[in-house]
Amino acid sequence: MGGSALRLDSHKLKIISKGQNEAECISFFCELSTTDGIFLDFRIDSTMKDNAIAMEIDLIQLRAALQTIVGGHHENLSRNSHDSSFGDAAERLQYGTTIIKLAKRDRVPCLCLEAITRGGLMSLHHSIPVRVIRVEDAE
Repeated sequence: MGGSALRLDSHKLKIISKGQNEAECISFFCELSTTDGIFLDFRIDSTMKDNAIAMEIDLIQLRAALQTIVGGHHENLSRNSHDSSFGDAAERLQYGTTIIKLAKRDRVPCLCLEAITRGGLMSLHHSIPVRVIRVEDAE
């Protein structure tokens, strides 16, 4: 998974990344507030202390999913299209609600992102395979 972990508890979302070897010495740590922060509605059900859960995740897949949801992929479509009606429709495709949940897909744990357009006419699904790990190991 590239040495990257996502840790979520009742108060914070943390993303931790560390290179696999000395040649990949780039690492970072990101901490975001969940309560009155990045989520409009937030629920987590874990038996761990602080209601925490942790997982290894491929940040490249997470970035691609988030870029698609915020419109980066659709902007590229409209810029490259010679059909102006296609470009106009692609630019109007904006997602209003995104649901993030941990679920199993074909018995593989996945971080699932479901984005729904503002009019509710279309939804976009991403399932990113993860490996659930001990909360202490994410630190």
